[in-house]
Formats: sequence, C-alpha cells, structure tokens
Amino acid sequence: MNIPLKFGLILAGAVIAWVVFSNAVLHLTPGSPAFRITGPLFLFLPTICIGLGIRERRKRNGDRLMIGEGIVTGVAIMGVYSVIAALFFVTVGFRFLTEPGTGPQESLFSTILRLMIPPMVGGILLSTVISFFLRRGDTPES
Repeated sequence: MNIPLKFGLILAGAVIAWVVFSNAVLHLTPGSPAFRITGPLFLFLPTICIGLGIRERRKRNGDRLMIGEGIVTGVAIMGVYSVIAALFFVTVGFRFLTEPGTGPQESLFSTILRLMIPPMVGGILLSTVISFFLRRGDTPES
C-alpha cells in the first residue's frame, strides 16, 4: 500500500475517532479538565504516524533515506490526513467544531482552509525534524 495513504488514513481515523468519542461519549467541553488531553494527543498522533511512515520509506529504500525523501513522505501523509479530516468535518463533523445550537459561522472555503493549512505546516516541521533523526546515507563517503 502507498505509504502516505496508509499512514494518512490511520491518522485521520484516529483523530476522527477521538473527536467523535470525546464529544459523543465523554461529552468533553473546552472548559473541562479532561479536555486537556486533546492538544497533546493531536501532536502525538501525527508525530507517530509521520515517524512510522518515514521509517517505512527508509526500509523500502534499502535502509537509506535522504532528508528530502522523508520530508516529502511526511508532508504527503499530512496531506492525505488533512483532506480526509477536512471532508469529514465539513460534511458530517461540523457540529463538533461549533457550540451546540449554533451553525457554522464562516464560509465553506475558509473552514476547509482552517482545517487543512495548520496540519500541512505542522507536517512540514515534524517531517523535517523526524527526517533529520532517521536519515541514513546522505553523507558522502570519504
């Protein structure tokens, strides 16, 4: 299976599952103490998925990884995630993004951008750092 598709789907599924679970079952509100886990979870999940995806890319390349390959892989994973998550939240999950009893306050285009741009920027940053630590074979042999 395609690495970005595989890990992007895993990440999107995990994030969507957490949002649905935390809102429908736990009824977490932004003011509740248990809501504090959401921020670290949303940083932990992409870090793990990008790391595993870059590691798998390195294994497929014969244990060699250039930093650029890792960055492209991580950004592609976040691209798949951001498209799937944006489609979910725009179509089904918009009620999880707004206060109960109110409708969406912004246009569809701005909502999609708000859901897609931050993960892509975060993906670039995380991919760069993770690729730096997982790189192999990008130094010239003396």
